[in-house]
Amino acid sequence: KKVVSVNRQLLSILEAYHCPIPLDDMSLAWSALEYPPKIDNAGKEVEIQLEADKIRMMDRLSLQKDQFEKTVEDLQTQVNEASKFGDYDNWETLVETVNNLMDNITQAKEKGEDFNMREKVFGFAPTDYFILDKYTEQLQPFYKLWNMVSDFHNSKNDWLNGEFKELEGDKIEESVTDWWKTSYKMVKGLEEDYPEAAGVSQKLRENTTDFRKHLPVIQSLASKALKMRHWEALSELLGKEINPEEDLTLQGLLD
Repeated sequence: KKVVSVNRQLLSILEAYHCPIPLDDMSLAWSALEYPPKIDNAGKEVEIQLEADKIRMMDRLSLQKDQFEKTVEDLQTQVNEASKFGDYDNWETLVETVNNLMDNITQAKEKGEDFNMREKVFGFAPTDYFILDKYTEQLQPFYKLWNMVSDFHNSKNDWLNGEFKELEGDKIEESVTDWWKTSYKMVKGLEEDYPEAAGVSQKLRENTTDFRKHLPVIQSLASKALKMRHWEALSELLGKEINPEEDLTLQGLLD
């Protein structure tokens, strides 16, 4: 506006002194006078559009929050269901279900944080989604339990059927003993309120107890200290040749 005002003053001076102005310059000068009101009108249109966009975004946020509330309610239902899982033999499916549920809760927390950020932009008080932290806390013991079951059975399969020479006796004993002790503690901690989960813990305790019977063999033979002469002596005692460099497995040794 200031530039246009100065130009108008200059045009007035030129006109007062009857100075000739090229037609193109005159046309450009007069067309420039139209821009201040054009800019004002464009600014008002943008403000109106921005306000309309803001209202649409607020409505969208409100709708998404309503939908999210349903998601939060569904998560509570799923956590309650997970606390009653007790089919030990179906552990592969159930551990996947529990892990997916924990991931969904984590994603819900991130979505809640996104809602809070958008609420802050609009000047709204942030919605408190503390209940999602409670869901994590409620699910944690069952998440831990089913992952212990999964870790034990997957590791057991690897130990029994993998290459024997790759086994490390100390680490195997450490893992099995940890599952054995923790499963016992979880039986005591869950049996009053969650009998199904306590039954799963008891079953894990029994399975780890059975596997612990093999630990003396594992500790004695899964050792880097053994030399070929030791394997030759073992072969002689068993009446069967055993070569750790060939396809030797723990299951084969136990058999």
